Amino acid sequence: MKKRLLIFAFIVSFIVVYTNQATSFALSNKQTSCQLPAELKVEIEKQDASATNIKDGSIKIMVTGGIAPYRIVCYSPDSNPIVINNSNAEIEAVEGNYIIVIQDKTNKYLKREINISVRK
Repeated sequence: MKKRLLIFAFIVSFIVVYTNQATSFALSNKQTSCQLPAELKVEIEKQDASATNIKDGSIKIMVTGGIAPYRIVCYSPDSNPIVINNSNAEIEAVEGNYIIVIQDKTNKYLKREINISVRK
């Protein structure tokens, strides 16, 4: 009787251990899906300046897609580069050519050239 009880206990223990290991194996090998980030995009709106050398023009930059955080660098004709660490930016602008470079966390980047004129 004791021998049968020991065999029964051993079989139950084996089944419990085997079932737990199988469950762990199934959980660790479970397939997961991941979604790739959307393509990095930028929308730019500009407003021309009212006169030469008057800083009342503007460039609005709106970044979507990619992976945040974003880095926007604006190379302007009248000053050092402007660096913005955000997905949206508005820059005061004088007449001239501007180069906008947008970079996301994965180092994907976009480059846009904008010309600010004088309003007529």
